[in-house]
Amino acid sequence: MTIRKAKLKDRKQVAKLMYLAMHDIAESLTGEKEQRLVLEGLEELFVLKGNRLNLENCLVKCVDGKVVGVLVAYHGSQAKSLDLPIQERLMKKLGINIEIDTEADLVDYYIDTLSVFPENSGKGYGTELLQQAFHIAKEHNYPTVSLNAETENSSAIRLYNRLGFTTKKIIQINGSDYYYMVKEIKTLSE
Repeated sequence: MTIRKAKLKDRKQVAKLMYLAMHDIAESLTGEKEQRLVLEGLEELFVLKGNRLNLENCLVKCVDGKVVGVLVAYHGSQAKSLDLPIQERLMKKLGINIEIDTEADLVDYYIDTLSVFPENSGKGYGTELLQQAFHIAKEHNYPTVSLNAETENSSAIRLYNRLGFTTKKIIQINGSDYYYMVKEIKTLSE
């Protein structure tokens, strides 16, 4: 059982995990509605350099050599530049400029996506991925880690609270309300 940086060979499994976590947001980011096409679009974004869903921003949890979970994270100060390739792709595809909702504060190490296949839930894999993100934040001296939780997702909110996240505000993403949750990280300089 390992957590590692994502590799190109992981794209199909990671696309499925992203879709499980993002649903309608994945549809907006890919410009597609049909599940098969959304998954194909997520695979394209996984490979497309310089965007938020690129494999460079992904950690995967593997059990017996199989990907069972993913965490996508980047610093909030990079969010706008990471959205540009997605916007350019959507402009070519749809012929319109799509504005992508701001999800992260500029100062936070932001967890964009956390997903574990349902058959692997309850085994602590999501917690392990989050703890790895905390470790990365500490290594880079980022004082905070943030994520968004759907206001209706009580089980995720309980997990995040248990791990030290507190709700900072409510934001809207793709027309839905989310709790913007932040965890303070003791940096190496403290």
